[in-house]
Amino acid sequence: HMPRSGIEKNYLSLSRDLPLIIADSVGLRSHEVMEFLISKGYANIANLAGGIVEWEQDGMPLKTDLSEQLSGSCVCQLRPRNKG
Repeated sequence: HMPRSGIEKNYLSLSRDLPLIIADSVGLRSHEVMEFLISKGYANIANLAGGIVEWEQDGMPLKTDLSEQLSGSCVCQLRPRNKG
């Protein structure tokens, strides 16, 4: 996991030898990250179309870190859940 805000500073830590799948909640920002990495010479890279939201809706496996879980009535309103 690497937040979008850290990509420009930390992308060199990503392996160029392994396939990379870039994902976000719905696949919009991750496409921008994928384009950035391609411009830096990464070739074996893909964007998860539909993002994690569609992945989960399709019943695909998902490991959840409850301390990082978000809530909201739609993707546009996601926010961290109260931890207390």
